[in-house]
Amino acid sequence: RPTTDTPRTLFIDPSVTLAAALKSHDGRLLAAAGQKVNPLTILPLRRTYLVMNGADPRQVAWAKREIEAHPRSPFMVLLTDGLLDETRRTLPAIAKVLPAPALLFTRLPIESVPARLHRDGTRLQIDLIAEAALPTPSPDEAGQAAGAVQNNAH
Repeated sequence: RPTTDTPRTLFIDPSVTLAAALKSHDGRLLAAAGQKVNPLTILPLRRTYLVMNGADPRQVAWAKREIEAHPRSPFMVLLTDGLLDETRRTLPAIAKVLPAPALLFTRLPIESVPARLHRDGTRLQIDLIAEAALPTPSPDEAGQAAGAVQNNAH
């Protein structure tokens, strides 16, 4: 995914209209066919998701600072590129780091990285972070991300 010059904040209503009735495992009706359901009113979304390129030292530094600024908040870091293990070692241990699922980009308008996703009431808020807002990485952060790029080339 590319970076962007223009920061944007998007608000998404994740509601869906059910094509068929939704029933529990024991057959109890949870929602009728044709009913509009917002999954955020049913399931908690407590994490903040950071979508980023782990091979870009500026994005790794950005994610590290986001996580360190909110040490009690749960974070999930989703990588579009870069090495998982290297990124895990670089970021605070409280963050879970996983590959970004392709479905994320077909279902949500994430046009650039880095991006931050979190719940805003019954909506999803997606912040597309401008390249100018990315910090200059420390020498350690730059070296770790450069190692991830070099290791990916093999």
